Amino acid sequence: MLKYLSPTLLSLIIGAAGIAPLWSATAEERNQHAIALTKLMNAKMRLSADRQLKEFRDAGYPSSDPNLDKILRAIYLDQFRNDLPEADKAKSEAELKALRAELDPLLKANKLSPVAKLIFSGGGGSAMRMVNEISRLMHPEGPGPLTTMAAEKSQLLARLMDTLGKQAEEDFNAGIEKVKANLAIETKGFELPDADPLFLKMVNHGVELRLEALRPLSLALYVLRDGANRGKEFGIDPAPIQAQLTKMFTTVRPELDKKAWTDVIDLWSMEWGDFNPYVNLYTGVLLGDAVNMGSKTVKDDQVESILLTVAYLSTKEFNDAHVKTAAYGLKIEAWTNLLRYRLMQNNATSFNRGTALWQEFLKLAKTEDMLRLGTVSKSI
Repeated sequence: MLKYLSPTLLSLIIGAAGIAPLWSATAEERNQHAIALTKLMNAKMRLSADRQLKEFRDAGYPSSDPNLDKILRAIYLDQFRNDLPEADKAKSEAELKALRAELDPLLKANKLSPVAKLIFSGGGGSAMRMVNEISRLMHPEGPGPLTTMAAEKSQLLARLMDTLGKQAEEDFNAGIEKVKANLAIETKGFELPDADPLFLKMVNHGVELRLEALRPLSLALYVLRDGANRGKEFGIDPAPIQAQLTKMFTTVRPELDKKAWTDVIDLWSMEWGDFNPYVNLYTGVLLGDAVNMGSKTVKDDQVESILLTVAYLSTKEFNDAHVKTAAYGLKIEAWTNLLRYRLMQNNATSFNRGTALWQEFLKLAKTEDMLRLGTVSKSI
Protein backbone atom coordinates (compact mmCIF):
# COMPACT_ATOMS: atom_id res chain seq x y z
CA MET A 1 0.00 0.00 0.00
CA LEU A 2 1.35 3.45 -0.83
CA LYS A 3 1.99 5.70 2.12
CA TYR A 4 -0.48 8.57 2.12
CA LEU A 5 -0.95 10.80 5.15
CA SER A 6 -4.55 11.93 5.05
CA PRO A 7 -5.74 15.33 6.33
CA THR A 8 -7.77 13.52 8.99
CA LEU A 9 -4.66 11.86 10.38
CA LEU A 10 -2.88 15.20 10.19
CA SER A 11 -5.60 16.87 12.20
CA LEU A 12 -5.42 14.24 14.93
CA ILE A 13 -1.64 14.41 15.03
CA ILE A 14 -1.32 18.17 15.33
CA GLY A 15 -4.27 18.32 17.71
CA ALA A 16 -2.89 15.72 20.07
CA ALA A 17 0.74 16.75 19.92
CA GLY A 18 0.44 20.52 19.77
CA ILE A 19 3.28 20.64 17.28
CA ALA A 20 3.92 23.00 14.43
CA PRO A 21 3.43 21.61 10.93
CA LEU A 22 6.51 19.80 9.68
CA TRP A 23 6.48 21.45 6.26
CA SER A 24 7.78 24.44 4.40
CA ALA A 25 5.44 27.20 3.37
CA THR A 26 3.96 26.15 0.02
CA ALA A 27 0.44 26.49 -1.34
CA GLU A 28 -0.28 22.75 -1.19
CA GLU A 29 1.00 22.49 2.35
CA ARG A 30 -1.16 25.48 3.30
CA ASN A 31 -4.16 23.65 1.83
CA GLN A 32 -3.45 20.46 3.78
CA HIS A 33 -2.97 22.45 6.98
CA ALA A 34 -6.27 24.26 6.38
CA ILE A 35 -8.11 20.94 5.92
CA ALA A 36 -6.54 19.56 9.09
CA LEU A 37 -7.52 22.71 10.99
CA THR A 38 -11.09 22.34 9.79
CA LYS A 39 -11.24 18.84 11.21
CA LEU A 40 -9.95 20.06 14.56
CA MET A 41 -12.68 22.68 14.68
CA ASN A 42 -15.39 20.25 13.59
CA ALA A 43 -14.20 17.90 16.35
CA LYS A 44 -14.74 20.77 18.87
CA MET A 45 -11.05 20.72 19.86
CA ARG A 46 -10.92 24.44 20.63
CA LEU A 47 -7.56 24.64 22.42
CA SER A 48 -5.83 22.70 19.65
CA ALA A 49 -7.66 24.77 17.03
CA ASP A 50 -6.59 28.05 18.68
CA ARG A 51 -2.99 26.89 18.79
CA GLN A 52 -2.97 25.67 15.21
CA LEU A 53 -4.74 28.75 13.87
CA LYS A 54 -1.85 30.77 15.25
CA GLU A 55 0.62 28.37 13.61
CA PHE A 56 -1.32 28.71 10.37
CA ARG A 57 -1.11 32.50 10.46
CA ASP A 58 2.58 32.46 11.42
CA ALA A 59 3.68 29.84 8.87
CA GLY A 60 4.17 32.31 6.03
CA TYR A 61 1.98 30.46 3.58
CA PRO A 62 1.31 32.02 0.16
CA SER A 63 -1.65 34.42 0.33
CA SER A 64 -3.05 33.62 -3.11
CA ASP A 65 -6.39 32.38 -1.70
CA PRO A 66 -8.05 35.34 0.02
CA ASN A 67 -11.18 33.39 0.94
CA LEU A 68 -9.42 30.63 2.88
CA ASP A 69 -8.84 32.73 6.00
CA LYS A 70 -12.45 33.94 5.89
CA ILE A 71 -13.75 30.38 5.63
CA LEU A 72 -11.61 29.20 8.54
CA ARG A 73 -12.87 32.15 10.58
CA ALA A 74 -16.49 31.31 9.69
CA ILE A 75 -16.05 27.68 10.73
CA TYR A 76 -14.41 28.75 13.98
CA LEU A 77 -17.28 31.09 14.84
CA ASP A 78 -19.84 28.45 13.86
CA GLN A 79 -18.29 25.69 15.96
CA PHE A 80 -17.36 27.66 19.07
CA ARG A 81 -19.96 30.44 19.26
CA ASN A 82 -21.60 28.82 22.31
CA ASP A 83 -18.24 28.84 24.10
CA LEU A 84 -17.60 32.55 23.61
CA PRO A 85 -18.10 35.06 26.44
CA GLU A 86 -21.69 36.32 26.59
CA ALA A 87 -20.54 39.87 25.86
CA ASP A 88 -18.95 38.76 22.57
CA LYS A 89 -21.78 36.60 21.25
CA ALA A 90 -23.79 39.30 19.47
CA LYS A 91 -20.72 40.65 17.72
CA SER A 92 -19.60 37.14 16.74
CA GLU A 93 -23.05 36.24 15.40
CA ALA A 94 -23.04 39.39 13.27
CA GLU A 95 -19.56 38.59 11.96
CA LEU A 96 -20.58 35.01 11.12
CA LYS A 97 -23.71 36.22 9.33
CA ALA A 98 -21.66 38.68 7.27
CA LEU A 99 -19.11 36.02 6.34
CA ARG A 100 -21.84 33.63 5.22
CA ALA A 101 -23.50 36.36 3.17
CA GLU A 102 -20.18 36.90 1.39
CA LEU A 103 -19.07 33.27 1.00
CA ASP A 104 -22.32 31.43 0.19
CA PRO A 105 -22.81 33.20 -3.18
CA LEU A 106 -19.18 32.43 -4.10
CA LEU A 107 -19.75 28.76 -3.32
CA LYS A 108 -22.94 28.61 -5.38
CA ALA A 109 -21.28 30.42 -8.30
CA ASN A 110 -18.30 28.00 -8.12
CA LYS A 111 -15.89 30.90 -7.57
CA LEU A 112 -13.99 29.39 -4.65
CA SER A 113 -10.67 27.60 -5.06
CA PRO A 114 -10.85 23.77 -4.91
CA VAL A 115 -9.59 23.59 -1.32
CA ALA A 116 -11.79 26.49 -0.19
CA LYS A 117 -14.81 24.83 -1.77
CA LEU A 118 -13.93 21.48 -0.17
CA ILE A 119 -13.62 23.01 3.28
CA PHE A 120 -16.66 25.27 3.05
CA SER A 121 -19.00 22.70 1.51
CA GLY A 122 -17.88 19.77 3.69
CA GLY A 123 -16.63 21.55 6.78
CA GLY A 124 -18.57 24.65 7.62
CA GLY A 125 -20.63 25.13 4.49
CA SER A 126 -24.33 24.40 4.11
CA ALA A 127 -24.11 20.64 4.76
CA MET A 128 -22.06 21.00 7.93
CA ARG A 129 -24.24 23.82 9.21
CA MET A 130 -27.40 21.74 8.70
CA VAL A 131 -25.80 18.77 10.46
CA ASN A 132 -24.84 21.04 13.35
CA GLU A 133 -28.34 22.48 13.57
CA ILE A 134 -29.93 19.02 13.46
CA SER A 135 -27.50 17.74 16.10
CA ARG A 136 -28.49 20.53 18.46
CA LEU A 137 -32.05 19.24 18.29
CA MET A 138 -31.42 15.53 17.78
CA HIS A 139 -27.87 14.34 18.36
CA PRO A 140 -27.16 10.88 16.87
CA GLU A 141 -25.18 9.91 19.97
CA GLY A 142 -27.54 11.50 22.48
CA PRO A 143 -30.68 10.25 24.23
CA GLY A 144 -34.23 10.95 23.17
CA PRO A 145 -36.05 14.03 24.49
CA LEU A 146 -37.12 13.90 28.14
CA THR A 147 -40.42 15.55 27.28
CA THR A 148 -42.43 15.93 24.09
CA MET A 149 -40.53 18.19 21.70
CA ALA A 150 -42.25 21.48 20.91
CA ALA A 151 -44.14 21.39 17.60
CA GLU A 152 -42.12 24.24 16.06
CA LYS A 153 -38.86 22.41 16.85
CA SER A 154 -40.15 19.17 15.33
CA GLN A 155 -41.24 21.04 12.21
CA LEU A 156 -37.84 22.70 11.95
CA LEU A 157 -36.12 19.33 12.38
CA ALA A 158 -38.23 17.79 9.61
CA ARG A 159 -37.41 20.66 7.23
CA LEU A 160 -33.71 20.42 8.02
CA MET A 161 -33.70 16.66 7.39
CA ASP A 162 -35.43 17.12 4.04
CA THR A 163 -33.08 19.93 2.96
CA LEU A 164 -29.99 18.04 4.10
CA GLY A 165 -31.02 14.93 2.14
CA LYS A 166 -31.45 16.94 -1.05
CA GLN A 167 -28.17 18.80 -0.47
CA ALA A 168 -26.32 15.52 0.13
CA GLU A 169 -27.63 14.07 -3.13
CA GLU A 170 -26.66 17.20 -5.04
CA ASP A 171 -23.18 17.27 -3.49
CA PHE A 172 -22.47 13.61 -4.19
CA ASN A 173 -23.62 13.87 -7.80
CA ALA A 174 -21.29 16.86 -8.20
CA GLY A 175 -18.46 14.84 -6.68
CA ILE A 176 -19.05 11.98 -9.10
CA GLU A 177 -18.90 14.41 -12.02
CA LYS A 178 -15.53 15.73 -10.83
CA VAL A 179 -14.20 12.17 -10.63
CA LYS A 180 -15.50 11.41 -14.12
CA ALA A 181 -13.78 14.53 -15.48
CA ASN A 182 -10.45 13.23 -14.15
CA LEU A 183 -10.71 9.62 -15.43
CA ALA A 184 -8.61 10.20 -18.56
CA ILE A 185 -5.74 11.56 -16.45
CA GLU A 186 -6.02 8.61 -14.07
CA THR A 187 -5.97 6.10 -16.93
CA LYS A 188 -2.70 7.55 -18.21
CA GLY A 189 -1.32 7.82 -14.69
CA PHE A 190 -1.79 4.14 -13.96
CA GLU A 191 0.51 3.36 -16.88
CA LEU A 192 3.41 5.01 -15.01
CA PRO A 193 5.79 3.16 -12.64
CA ASP A 194 4.65 3.21 -9.01
CA ALA A 195 7.72 5.18 -7.92
CA ASP A 196 7.21 7.93 -10.50
CA PRO A 197 6.39 11.26 -8.76
CA LEU A 198 3.69 11.87 -11.38
CA PHE A 199 2.06 8.57 -10.46
CA LEU A 200 2.04 9.51 -6.78
CA LYS A 201 0.61 12.92 -7.61
CA MET A 202 -2.14 11.31 -9.70
CA VAL A 203 -3.00 8.87 -6.92
CA ASN A 204 -3.14 11.57 -4.25
CA HIS A 205 -5.39 13.70 -6.45
CA GLY A 206 -7.62 10.73 -7.29
CA VAL A 207 -7.98 9.84 -3.62
CA GLU A 208 -8.85 13.41 -2.64
CA LEU A 209 -11.46 13.69 -5.39
CA ARG A 210 -13.20 10.61 -4.05
CA LEU A 211 -12.89 11.71 -0.43
CA GLU A 212 -14.27 15.10 -1.44
CA ALA A 213 -17.36 13.30 -2.71
CA LEU A 214 -17.61 10.78 0.14
CA ARG A 215 -17.07 13.11 3.13
CA PRO A 216 -20.22 15.27 2.80
CA LEU A 217 -22.39 12.24 2.05
CA SER A 218 -21.02 10.36 5.08
CA LEU A 219 -21.53 13.44 7.20
CA ALA A 220 -25.14 13.81 6.06
CA LEU A 221 -25.87 10.12 6.60
CA TYR A 222 -24.65 10.46 10.18
CA VAL A 223 -27.81 12.37 11.08
CA LEU A 224 -30.18 11.19 8.33
CA ARG A 225 -29.66 7.59 9.41
CA ASP A 226 -30.61 8.57 12.94
CA GLY A 227 -33.68 10.45 11.73
CA ALA A 228 -34.84 7.40 9.78
CA ASN A 229 -34.63 5.26 12.92
CA ARG A 230 -35.55 7.55 15.84
CA GLY A 231 -37.58 10.27 14.17
CA LYS A 232 -40.80 9.42 15.98
CA GLU A 233 -39.20 10.09 19.35
CA PHE A 234 -38.61 13.67 18.23
CA GLY A 235 -42.03 14.23 16.72
CA ILE A 236 -41.09 13.78 13.06
CA ASP A 237 -42.25 11.18 10.54
CA PRO A 238 -39.27 8.96 9.64
CA ALA A 239 -40.96 7.61 6.48
CA PRO A 240 -39.90 10.52 4.18
CA ILE A 241 -36.30 10.23 5.39
CA GLN A 242 -36.31 6.47 4.83
CA ALA A 243 -37.76 6.97 1.35
CA GLN A 244 -35.15 9.60 0.54
CA LEU A 245 -32.29 7.33 1.61
CA THR A 246 -33.71 4.36 -0.30
CA LYS A 247 -33.99 6.53 -3.41
CA MET A 248 -30.38 7.70 -3.01
CA PHE A 249 -28.95 4.20 -2.96
CA THR A 250 -31.28 2.25 -5.24
CA THR A 251 -32.05 4.65 -8.10
CA VAL A 252 -30.59 3.53 -11.43
CA ARG A 253 -29.16 6.69 -12.95
CA PRO A 254 -28.85 7.26 -16.72
CA GLU A 255 -25.89 9.61 -16.21
CA LEU A 256 -24.03 6.68 -14.59
CA ASP A 257 -24.66 4.33 -17.52
CA LYS A 258 -27.73 2.95 -15.76
CA LYS A 259 -25.82 2.20 -12.58
CA ALA A 260 -26.72 3.09 -9.00
CA TRP A 261 -24.61 4.98 -6.48
CA THR A 262 -23.75 1.67 -4.83
CA ASP A 263 -21.96 0.54 -8.00
CA VAL A 264 -19.83 3.70 -7.97
CA ILE A 265 -19.06 3.49 -4.25
CA ASP A 266 -18.15 -0.20 -4.55
CA LEU A 267 -15.82 0.53 -7.47
CA TRP A 268 -14.07 3.27 -5.55
CA SER A 269 -13.49 0.89 -2.67
CA MET A 270 -12.00 -1.79 -4.90
CA GLU A 271 -9.79 0.54 -6.95
CA TRP A 272 -8.78 3.19 -4.39
CA GLY A 273 -9.24 1.68 -0.92
CA ASP A 274 -5.67 0.34 -0.81
CA PHE A 275 -4.28 3.84 -1.26
CA ASN A 276 -6.10 5.38 1.72
CA PRO A 277 -7.98 3.64 4.56
CA TYR A 278 -10.51 6.48 4.78
CA VAL A 279 -11.78 5.53 1.34
CA ASN A 280 -12.58 2.06 2.69
CA LEU A 281 -14.07 3.45 5.90
CA TYR A 282 -16.45 5.80 4.09
CA THR A 283 -17.39 3.33 1.36
CA GLY A 284 -17.91 0.50 3.85
CA VAL A 285 -20.22 2.60 6.03
CA LEU A 286 -22.18 3.91 3.04
CA LEU A 287 -22.59 0.47 1.49
CA GLY A 288 -23.84 -0.76 4.86
CA ASP A 289 -26.45 2.00 4.83
CA ALA A 290 -27.38 0.94 1.31
CA VAL A 291 -27.98 -2.66 2.46
CA ASN A 292 -30.17 -1.44 5.31
CA MET A 293 -32.11 0.77 2.88
CA GLY A 294 -32.95 -2.16 0.62
CA SER A 295 -30.22 -2.13 -2.01
CA LYS A 296 -30.03 -5.44 -3.89
CA THR A 297 -26.65 -4.76 -5.54
CA VAL A 298 -24.58 -4.88 -2.33
CA LYS A 299 -23.87 -8.10 -0.46
CA ASP A 300 -23.87 -8.29 3.30
CA ASP A 301 -20.45 -9.93 3.59
CA GLN A 302 -19.04 -7.29 1.24
CA VAL A 303 -19.75 -4.55 3.78
CA GLU A 304 -18.13 -6.54 6.57
CA SER A 305 -15.08 -7.33 4.45
CA ILE A 306 -14.43 -3.65 3.61
CA LEU A 307 -14.77 -2.46 7.21
CA LEU A 308 -12.63 -5.30 8.55
CA THR A 309 -9.89 -4.22 6.14
CA VAL A 310 -9.75 -0.95 8.08
CA ALA A 311 -10.29 -2.60 11.46
CA TYR A 312 -7.21 -4.78 10.87
CA LEU A 313 -5.11 -1.99 9.35
CA SER A 314 -1.44 -2.71 10.04
CA THR A 315 0.27 -0.03 12.12
CA LYS A 316 3.77 -1.53 11.96
CA GLU A 317 4.99 1.09 9.49
CA PHE A 318 3.96 3.95 11.79
CA ASN A 319 6.87 4.70 14.11
CA ASP A 320 5.64 8.09 15.27
CA ALA A 321 3.49 7.66 18.38
CA HIS A 322 1.01 10.35 17.33
CA VAL A 323 0.51 8.80 13.89
CA LYS A 324 0.04 5.39 15.46
CA THR A 325 -2.52 6.78 17.90
CA ALA A 326 -4.47 8.34 15.03
CA ALA A 327 -4.33 5.07 13.10
CA TYR A 328 -5.77 3.18 16.06
CA GLY A 329 -8.52 5.78 16.27
CA LEU A 330 -9.37 4.93 12.68
CA LYS A 331 -9.35 1.19 13.46
CA ILE A 332 -11.71 1.71 16.39
CA GLU A 333 -13.99 3.81 14.19
CA ALA A 334 -14.17 0.89 11.75
CA TRP A 335 -15.02 -1.55 14.53
CA THR A 336 -17.76 0.69 15.94
CA ASN A 337 -19.32 1.23 12.52
CA LEU A 338 -19.27 -2.49 11.82
CA LEU A 339 -20.95 -3.28 15.13
CA ARG A 340 -23.51 -0.52 14.55
CA TYR A 341 -24.24 -1.95 11.10
CA ARG A 342 -25.02 -5.35 12.62
CA LEU A 343 -27.14 -3.77 15.35
CA MET A 344 -29.21 -1.72 12.90
CA GLN A 345 -29.98 -4.78 10.77
CA ASN A 346 -32.12 -5.79 13.75
CA ASN A 347 -32.52 -9.52 13.21
CA ALA A 348 -31.31 -12.68 14.94
CA THR A 349 -28.64 -13.42 12.32
CA SER A 350 -27.15 -9.92 12.54
CA PHE A 351 -27.21 -9.97 16.35
CA ASN A 352 -25.35 -13.29 16.40
CA ARG A 353 -22.79 -11.99 13.92
CA GLY A 354 -22.44 -8.76 15.88
CA THR A 355 -21.81 -10.71 19.09
CA ALA A 356 -19.15 -12.79 17.32
CA LEU A 357 -17.48 -9.61 16.02
CA TRP A 358 -17.51 -8.10 19.51
CA GLN A 359 -15.79 -11.20 20.87
CA GLU A 360 -13.29 -10.97 18.01
CA PHE A 361 -12.56 -7.36 19.00
CA LEU A 362 -12.10 -8.28 22.68
CA LYS A 363 -9.71 -11.06 21.72
CA LEU A 364 -7.71 -8.66 19.57
CA ALA A 365 -7.63 -6.14 22.42
CA LYS A 366 -5.77 -8.65 24.58
CA THR A 367 -2.79 -8.51 22.21
CA GLU A 368 -2.92 -4.84 21.14
CA ASP A 369 -2.42 -2.37 23.96
CA MET A 370 -4.09 0.51 22.14
CA LEU A 371 -7.35 -1.41 21.82
CA ARG A 372 -7.61 -2.30 25.51
CA LEU A 373 -10.45 0.15 26.04
CA GLY A 374 -12.59 -2.69 24.68
CA THR A 375 -12.11 -4.70 27.89
CA VAL A 376 -15.40 -5.36 29.67
CA SER A 377 -15.68 -5.32 33.46
CA LYS A 378 -16.31 -8.74 35.04
CA SER A 379 -19.30 -7.22 36.81
CA ILE A 380 -21.10 -6.69 33.50
